[in-house]
Amino acid sequence: MDELVLWMMTTGRSGNGVGAYSVELALSRIRSALNEAVRRKLVVRNVAQFTRVPRQLRREQAQRKAARKPWTEEEVKEFLHGVKADRLFAPMLLSLLGLRPAEVCGLKWSAVDLEAGVLKVEMTRTLVGTVVEEKQTKTQAGQRALPLPAPVLVALKTFHTRHAAERLKAGEAYQDGGYLLVDKWGRLFTLERLRYHAYRMMDLVGVRKVRLYDAPPQRSHVPGDHWRARHSACGMGRSRQRRVH
Repeated sequence: MDELVLWMMTTGRSGNGVGAYSVELALSRIRSALNEAVRRKLVVRNVAQFTRVPRQLRREQAQRKAARKPWTEEEVKEFLHGVKADRLFAPMLLSLLGLRPAEVCGLKWSAVDLEAGVLKVEMTRTLVGTVVEEKQTKTQAGQRALPLPAPVLVALKTFHTRHAAERLKAGEAYQDGGYLLVDKWGRLFTLERLRYHAYRMMDLVGVRKVRLYDAPPQRSHVPGDHWRARHSACGMGRSRQRRVH
């Protein structure tokens, strides 16, 4: 179990490590499952009973997190300019402007009002082993309606039109689940695939490689302020709208 904790916090989740809170939550569930197994006499003892996240690992993880450097505003603008012609420009914008990668993966077109220019964040989608798991956002605060600035709305409308053309071309082979982040055959993007695509685009554009959620230079713990702060950080305010078009 100690080796599992070490792996989760250092190399789990595509080599980035899993947060201490998530590890504690996983250990709690494992302990509960093993306690039930002991009660049913399926195992002799609960091997996870005394397993904890070591303080040293917590400190090291906190140091790594503190050392992360978000993009400068110039790097954000350079990246956006470089990926403007990419098929996933709209999902990249959403990732940079406040949505977690899992929220982008879980977003459906039914949650995007292209007429009113509003997006509702309600679900996340992650890959657990080989099974895609869809669930509600972590907190009630995470479920939010967000106004879309003009450049993002234009990008989403363009992407929606492209979806329709791809669906028509693929015919019966198209897997229409109503999701926004899919390939040209309608197949779902996993978190890993979204991250891989983002990192590949960073390499192509020539900007520093960072996590999508850490990229913009301004952060806020309040969902609405977080969204507005990232508009500014990504140069998506009114003064930049014409350029992004």
